[in-house]
Amino acid sequence: MAPPSVKAVFDRAIEIQSPAERETYLAAACAGHPNVRQQVEALLRASADAGSFLEIPLAAVVHATAEFTPSSVATGSIA
Repeated sequence: MAPPSVKAVFDRAIEIQSPAERETYLAAACAGHPNVRQQVEALLRASADAGSFLEIPLAAVVHATAEFTPSSVATGSIA
């Protein structure tokens, strides 16, 4: 039997909010295919990490960039 598609398993797993339900799903979907499970879990971790990066408020980004003024190079000069 061919292993399940990592993408298909990930796409379904990412929609499951409950850790217990996600675990149950992964156990069933990846049964007998530990390699697929490892890849899906790595993608889930990466997605969670990226999610926290994307949660930075836009106002904080605008504020941080508004304070940046390159003083070492004059406008119109070639460095």
